Amino acid sequence: MTKKVIDINRVNQRLAEFLERNKGPAFSAIGSLDDEDTSEGEQDIKKTTTHGPVEITDTFNPIPGFILLPRHPIYGNVEFHRKFAKHLCDLVLIPHETVVSLDHILYWNNTRKMISSYDKVEIEMENNNKSNLLQDFRTTVEFAALPWRLEHSDEKLINEIKNKGLIQDRMSYVNVLNQLGPASLSLLDGFVSDPSKFDNRGNIRKDNIERPWRDDPSRSEYWNYHDRILYWMHYESNEITRECLEKINDLGRYDVGVLKNKAGIGDVDNNIDDESSGTENYLRVLTGQRNFTIHGHGSGFSIAPVAITLCCLYIYGIT
Repeated sequence: MTKKVIDINRVNQRLAEFLERNKGPAFSAIGSLDDEDTSEGEQDIKKTTTHGPVEITDTFNPIPGFILLPRHPIYGNVEFHRKFAKHLCDLVLIPHETVVSLDHILYWNNTRKMISSYDKVEIEMENNNKSNLLQDFRTTVEFAALPWRLEHSDEKLINEIKNKGLIQDRMSYVNVLNQLGPASLSLLDGFVSDPSKFDNRGNIRKDNIERPWRDDPSRSEYWNYHDRILYWMHYESNEITRECLEKINDLGRYDVGVLKNKAGIGDVDNNIDDESSGTENYLRVLTGQRNFTIHGHGSGFSIAPVAITLCCLYIYGIT
């Protein structure tokens, strides 16, 4: 029996159709795709109309079903998983709502399971003194998936767990993703900050490494978070991973006004304007929000799903 693989071109088409239908104000409901891929998986989308500014708390829409995947991501090869990261980030960043779906949860969980069955990942991470990060990644993914798992668990079991005080009465998607914002950004920093390349303060160990993403590469010797992410993209990634990162990083693909509503940080307008002015890099905007999230100024719904997906991309990049 021939194993059914996932066609990235079909996924591209689904993404394009979904984004075309959801450029405008928030939507409220969506149907899951046919699991056997016997149709185009037309989705029942009910659009709603909003008036005035969109509040931060109104810009997150958890979707319990697939939007892009025709079946479990286990049917995709390594090349597919590297390319698919861009699609998941697009779902989060391009629509007016932050969309996190079962596509995200299964992709993250598939990455978590793949680590245990693929020795190369653990060996590579151990050689770079990053073994502890893999366990942190597993925990992050398990926590991120908890609301979706609870939704599909036996009601008696859930009530028993709640009665024992092991979980909140309402373990919501919103709480989970907000809490994971700072942790996911720190985890991503750990992945890209190779100790053989960077010291414990994050600065590069070798001189004369060009930083073409800076307007003035010689302006500062200090390597910030954004520099380390871009070092990964320019110098450490394979061709497919780099192409995926370049697309995610293209700020021109997004509506900066929409990103403001999704940031969830202090003075949103000024902060995003400061981060996006003079750059075409979305990753500059993302990493510029790290201090705000870590110091308790708030974490938008877009931060955790993008950072966790980039962690997955890093892992698939070394498989």
